[in-house]
Amino acid sequence: MNRTLAIATVIGLVSTIGCSHAEPPSVQFSVSLAEGLQPAGNGSRVYVLLTPGSESEPLFSPAYQQWVVGCDASEGKNGAWLIGNSDRVFPEPLSSLESGEYTVRAVIDRDPTDWKTGWAGGNHYSSKQTIVLDPSRPASVELLIEHPIEEEPFVPTETIHEIRLESKLVSGFLGDAQFLLAALVLPDGYAEGKTEYPTVYVMPGWGGSHTSLVHGDFQQLRYGMTGFGRDKVFVFLDHNMKYGAHCFANSDVVGPWGEALVKELIPHIEAEYRVIADGRARFLTGQSSGGWGALWLQMNYPESFAGAFAASPDFVDFRAFGDGLDLYDPSANYFFKSDGRPRTGLRDPKTGSVLMTSEEAARRQTVALGADQLTSFEAVFGRPNATGEPQSLVDRSTGAIDRGVLEDWSRYDLNRILSERWPEIGPRVKGRLHIWVGGDDDYFLDQAVRLFAEELNQRDAEAHVEIIPGLGHDAWNDDLRTFMHARIDDILAEAGY
Repeated sequence: MNRTLAIATVIGLVSTIGCSHAEPPSVQFSVSLAEGLQPAGNGSRVYVLLTPGSESEPLFSPAYQQWVVGCDASEGKNGAWLIGNSDRVFPEPLSSLESGEYTVRAVIDRDPTDWKTGWAGGNHYSSKQTIVLDPSRPASVELLIEHPIEEEPFVPTETIHEIRLESKLVSGFLGDAQFLLAALVLPDGYAEGKTEYPTVYVMPGWGGSHTSLVHGDFQQLRYGMTGFGRDKVFVFLDHNMKYGAHCFANSDVVGPWGEALVKELIPHIEAEYRVIADGRARFLTGQSSGGWGALWLQMNYPESFAGAFAASPDFVDFRAFGDGLDLYDPSANYFFKSDGRPRTGLRDPKTGSVLMTSEEAARRQTVALGADQLTSFEAVFGRPNATGEPQSLVDRSTGAIDRGVLEDWSRYDLNRILSERWPEIGPRVKGRLHIWVGGDDDYFLDQAVRLFAEELNQRDAEAHVEIIPGLGHDAWNDDLRTFMHARIDDILAEAGY
C-alpha cells in the first residue's frame, strides 16, 4: 500500500440474522459527503466496497475477495448518491450476495488519472461498517465519506535520499511535466568515505512506490540491500504511471522511459553521487512487472548494464500469456480455452484453486475504472488510438483478441526479441540474464519462463534460470539474494572493480 490512512472503525448492524431463505438479500447504499467536503469533478467516481466477515478491511482486501459497486460522481445530487444493483457491480449483481456479515466502506475517487482506484491523495473514504445481510429484511446502509487519504510523504534520511528529476524526453513526448522518481539508498559510512560504489537499479512489483523505502524495510530486505556481498548504492525506481507500470520501456503510448532512465536519470545520479560511472558496474533487478522491466532494459541497453536479476517476471514469451494462452494462436480467446472453460487469471499456488478468472479480472477494471495489469500491458506494448489512449488488445465483453494490436505487442515479446536480434545482442547479453520463478506462480508466469529458458539454452546464452517447485509469485529468499550479490561481485571483479 502506498498511502497512509487514518482509519476509524464504526460498527453498525443494520439487521439481525434471520432464518435461511431461498430469496437473496437485498441491499442499497446511501452515500453522502461530510459537511465541508467539495463535490468531485469530472471523471470522478464513487464506490462502495464490501468484503465478507466482520474483521476484513474492504480498502485493502485482495480483488478476488472484494465486491465493488460504483457510479460516476456526476450521477449524484448535492453530494449524495443512492447506489444499488442498477449500478456497475463486480463480481456479480448485489442480489447474488449470500446472507451473513460484511464489512463496508465508501470511497470517492477524485483523480481519474491515478490508476490506483481510490487510493490517491485528496480522495476520501467512510468509516468502516459491519452489516448483516438477511433475505427477510432489505438493508439500507448509510455511509458518510469523511476521512482523507493522504499522500505518503517521502522523508529523507542520512542514507535514503529522494531523486526527483523532470524528464525532458518524456515531458516532451506527452506534452506535460513528467518526473523520474527514485529512492537512492546509500551504504552506511557513505558520508565519511571517498569510495565509489557500484549501483543496482531496482524495479518493484505492481504498485510499488519509491516512497515505501522510508516507510518500512520490506524492500530493503527483499533485495538484500545490507548484509549481502560488498557495499552498493541501490536506486529504487518508481515506475507507476496513469495506466499501471511503464517498467522503463520505451512506449508509443506513455513515452520513452527507457531512454529517460539511461540518458537522464543515470547521468544525473552519477554526477551527484560517488558511484562508478561505467556500465560494467551497473546492475538491474526487479520483481514481477519490475522483473520484466529489468530484462527488457538489459536486452535493449546491454552496454549500460552488466546484468539483470529478475524474479517472477511478467510474461517473457507471448506464447504463454497466462493459463495456457498462446496469444499468437489465431483461434485464441483471452477469456476462454478452446473447450469453452474459463481461463484462470489468478490461482492459489498451494491448492491450485481458482481465485479469479481472466474474465473476472478484466471485468473488475470496467467497474472500478482504475488500471489493471491488462490495461498496463496495453499502454506499454501497444500504440495509441485516435484520442491518445492505448488500443485494446482484448474485447472486454467477449475476450476476443485484436490481431492488429497483437502485431504491435510482439515488439515487446522478450523471447521474440532474443531470437530475432540474437546476432546483434547475443554477445552483449551472454551470461547477463538471471531469472527465478516459482513453479506454481499465481499468474502462470512460470509457463512463459520455461519457453524463454528453452530459447536461452538453444542460443547458448549462459543464462541462469531457476524454476522453483512449489513456490508461487514470491520467489525471493536468502539463497536468491546470496546468489545475486555473489554474481554481481564476481562481475565487478572481472571488470577490475
